Amino acid sequence: DPLLSREHRGDRRKEAEHALGSAAGEYIKKNNRRPKKSGGNPDRLPAGCSYPKDSWVHRAMPNCNELHEIDLRGGYNPRRRNVDATALAAAAEGGRATGYVGSGLWRDVWKVDPRAEAASDDDENSHQDNDIVPPAVLKVMKQEHPYDFRNYDRHRRDALVMERLSSSEYVVDIYGYCANSVLSEYVGRTLDNLIYEDNKSKDDKEDGDDLDSISFIESVPELTRKTPVGRIRLALDVFKGISHLHDVPGGPIIHADLQAKQFLIDPSTQTVRINDFNRCRFVSRKDGDPSGEMCPVKIPSAPGANRSPEEYGQLRLTEKIDVFSAGNILYGILTGHRHWATSSKRVIKKAVMSGHKPVIPDKFLQEPSDRALAELIDRAYEKNPKRRISAREMVEELEVILKAAKEDGRDSLRK
Repeated sequence: DPLLSREHRGDRRKEAEHALGSAAGEYIKKNNRRPKKSGGNPDRLPAGCSYPKDSWVHRAMPNCNELHEIDLRGGYNPRRRNVDATALAAAAEGGRATGYVGSGLWRDVWKVDPRAEAASDDDENSHQDNDIVPPAVLKVMKQEHPYDFRNYDRHRRDALVMERLSSSEYVVDIYGYCANSVLSEYVGRTLDNLIYEDNKSKDDKEDGDDLDSISFIESVPELTRKTPVGRIRLALDVFKGISHLHDVPGGPIIHADLQAKQFLIDPSTQTVRINDFNRCRFVSRKDGDPSGEMCPVKIPSAPGANRSPEEYGQLRLTEKIDVFSAGNILYGILTGHRHWATSSKRVIKKAVMSGHKPVIPDKFLQEPSDRALAELIDRAYEKNPKRRISAREMVEELEVILKAAKEDGRDSLRK
């Protein structure tokens, strides 16, 4: 019966939408239109520039079977009409091995157990096992975005960056990728949850997540903005990850989307780890010569409040855009607040393009290490990218400041 079949398909679609959200095409139904096309082509390189023929930037190493075997049904009851917020929170906080965690602008995020190896908190035997396997993270592109070559290449680059930097303890590890999905290690919470006093971004408030977890803060005693040494440690870890991107052989790699939420806090290693490379850019060379002059990059859009002056100005870009954006993160580490927190994105864009910098109140400049950190923030905010401090120089400066702060012995709980 065609009518009965149509009714059953409608029921199944509703169940999928209630269970999976945008992963089931909720956006397409709500807007009653097809996804917009993005053009489908990768960014054009400047004239006379190309990647060296034998460069790793051309590679792709998908392992689709690993991803296709993941059963996402374990995270939901498909007959449930409303998403259980408690169940989602349990998945995000580690109370359950698998489940839907949340979503960003581009992707839905799942905490998964690809090989049924992860242990949940309610497993009595898990805490006696010294070889506990942590869960993994599966990021799947939302269906409202076009499945075209440009987005396939975004995810190829995302996976490839993690593969090339798998030896870095400041970069999240890759387990696999396929088309517009990426499987990586599960680390923990984002840096913005740790450094900002409100502990919640606008998106976090809408999701209703409890981000003020005392147990999490206690699990990373070395990574805190409550002490002079802790603030420098956080800043140093942030820039170690960035410098590894910029200094990778065959690079640099430009992240091009640095915000505090792109860094993860790893309690097991007490480190900050950089994440999310799907907007990254590889730098080409004149005539494709590996030792030739580096060519600037053109990125067609500059959304948000974390961009550099040259991004807002739609100019040719270098890896120095990451340094400027990371200056905003250091501002948050030092003050506990977001740069220009009360300003609109339009006002911020105008201020940045005019060379204005967010003011650091004197109350945050009482310690010698904090004053030194403020000076580095000012150098990161340099409008001219040629005069802006590099990530490697930032690491060198922060290591000197950290050593002095430790020798000063001021690792006390003072703001």
